[in-house]
Amino acid sequence: MYNDDIPASSRSTFEFQHLDANGDWQQSRMAVSVIDDHTIEFTLPVQFAPFLRSMGTAIYPRHILEPHVDDGTFIETWDIDTDPAEIVGTGPFTIESYEPGRRVVLARNPNYWLTDDGGNRLPYLDRIVHEIVEDLDAELASFLAGESDVHGVLGEEYAQLEPLQQEGDFTIYRRGPNFGTTFLTFNVNPGVSPDTGEPYVAAHKLDWFGNVQFRQAVAHSIDKDAIIDDVQHGLGYPQWSSVSPSAGDFHNPDVRRYPYDLDKANAILDNLGWTDTDGDGTREDSNGNAIEFKLVTNTGNDVRQRVTQIIQQGMEGIGLAVDYEAIDFGELVGQLVSTYDWEAVVIGFTGGPDPYSGITLWHSTGDLHLWYPNQPEPATDWEAEIDAMYILGSQELDHATRVRYYLNAQDIAASNVPLIYTTLSERLTATRNVFGNTTPTLYALWDIRYLYRTDQ
Repeated sequence: MYNDDIPASSRSTFEFQHLDANGDWQQSRMAVSVIDDHTIEFTLPVQFAPFLRSMGTAIYPRHILEPHVDDGTFIETWDIDTDPAEIVGTGPFTIESYEPGRRVVLARNPNYWLTDDGGNRLPYLDRIVHEIVEDLDAELASFLAGESDVHGVLGEEYAQLEPLQQEGDFTIYRRGPNFGTTFLTFNVNPGVSPDTGEPYVAAHKLDWFGNVQFRQAVAHSIDKDAIIDDVQHGLGYPQWSSVSPSAGDFHNPDVRRYPYDLDKANAILDNLGWTDTDGDGTREDSNGNAIEFKLVTNTGNDVRQRVTQIIQQGMEGIGLAVDYEAIDFGELVGQLVSTYDWEAVVIGFTGGPDPYSGITLWHSTGDLHLWYPNQPEPATDWEAEIDAMYILGSQELDHATRVRYYLNAQDIAASNVPLIYTTLSERLTATRNVFGNTTPTLYALWDIRYLYRTDQ
């Protein structure tokens, strides 16, 4: 049942379509057929192991949206200005109200389909209020004042909050390493700007950045312990593999590692013949070019900026001249995916429990294959190998075999270091002791449908 009291069934949903780059509707390559009122069958063009995990598409109500698909207004039908009463779905909650910049209120959907073991209609909660605050400091202040029930704890806040748990009647849950990563990468895109005709990256810098030994030397210059101690306040983990340990058996703990070792980093660069020949503190390459480049990250993320400064210091410690600048996030994204006019960047990527979620980053044709995106053919043999591992891993239904493909991909990535990883933060959440059915796991604190309050 939709929350507007119209019965929901498989026959009331849309066929699968998608919008192409021009905004035109295209039919999906997978076939969708209705079996009965509550069963839809998907027939895929190839085997695809993460299909169910990838099915994040909402079931849209045909009786509301089909006319807008037909007349081309689907995209603008529901947006932040839409009356919440007009937004129809089958989930456990509906949107009761939305005040831009202030709050979103969700109300229990009395028509939600699921019941508990006792036959009680879910969800248990009547209402969820999401308060929108100005910044992270305001979020913490609200929690300390008792105005909110949940707070995502930063590493720097842990020492302040940990001794207040009993007095404040809350619990801080530590749930292990995050899925999201932070890394340094260099631009090896050999293309030229269509606007200026100039190469995205100067030829001599492409030679540096494309040299795996250079990248390995840089990897040895990053002080992960300093990042954990000084930035994450001891609440972090060194990252060596491209997949977080929180992904379970998909994580490869045995990849090549690059511990902080400036002597080893210097030796690698010396063996390349890239030394400081004029005594000015900056190495020169074999052709006499000073090894200097610009390093950027985004403003608005103090943790990332501090991590980038530690990375800068490490690289300067091995004779590289690094011009560091923090720029607006929108500008940074434009450089990474559009203009390609960058040299080195520290950025993050949201991971997940299945490595396939990173295919746009790791496959050479991907838009987010940051160091050289949208490759017509794999630029290197090792990139071709990773491409193959990700495709094979996505199409393999035997779990153990899938795991082997992704472990191999991590080995190849760690050996060639296109991304130089830093650390993984601890997942920390403070929650008032007023909830029943909290079930902290690697993935979440609870199933919101079964959560209830014990103080009401």
